[in-house]
Amino acid sequence: MTTYARAHTNIALIKYWGKANKQLMLPATSSISLTLNDFYTDTAVTFDPALDQDQFTLNHQMQSPTAVSRFLDHVRHLAQIDTRARVNSLNHVPTAAGLASSASAFAALALATSRAAGLNLTPTALSRLARRGSGSATRSIFGGAVIWHRGSDDQSSFAEPLTIQPTLPLRMLVVTVSDQKKAVSSRTGMANTVATSPYYQAWVQSNEALISPMITALAENDLTTIGALTELSSMRMHAAIMAEEPPF
Repeated sequence: MTTYARAHTNIALIKYWGKANKQLMLPATSSISLTLNDFYTDTAVTFDPALDQDQFTLNHQMQSPTAVSRFLDHVRHLAQIDTRARVNSLNHVPTAAGLASSASAFAALALATSRAAGLNLTPTALSRLARRGSGSATRSIFGGAVIWHRGSDDQSSFAEPLTIQPTLPLRMLVVTVSDQKKAVSSRTGMANTVATSPYYQAWVQSNEALISPMITALAENDLTTIGALTELSSMRMHAAIMAEEPPF
């Protein structure tokens, strides 16, 4: 049986940058995002006993299955199966260009793969699973405004939707200046910021302090505060990044 899933990208208002645990993909801070309507990934997964290795196709092109196989291995462990899978994905968003294609990709993969493997996970469990592929994917399980609790272990680090008034005049405008792959991946950039920026720990503390005010602002239709907090988180993150060695 082939299982299909679609997941949308998300962009953080209160940023995620840097891991506290690389193996479990636990973030250094909590984050809050907005799920985007027009950017998404469609994924189809088939477990096939005839396969001797996983196959991964992205945008109709065969890819190395290494990262996908690593994720599939986790699902196979949960489902107690060892069957290899065929994964076909189509990105309706520029790939690896800074518009969170990995978030929609691994959120879609989490749903399609878990269902194809016979698992019926709750949204919270799906969020935890998606996190193992890409940190920000944990938020793409949900629409609207979403908080990712940083947590301290696999069980406590997950995302959930936030209360947001339907009358809130909040939209995200995306201008694609370039759809080419980033010169430095987010994963590499994060690791270097954590390792070399003297401002990183200060950013972690100040960013976490923005979480509660943002939750309140979203619930109370306070667009002015939402904008101010979003800018603060972004500019402080950029300051930490610019101070790393080498900066980018």
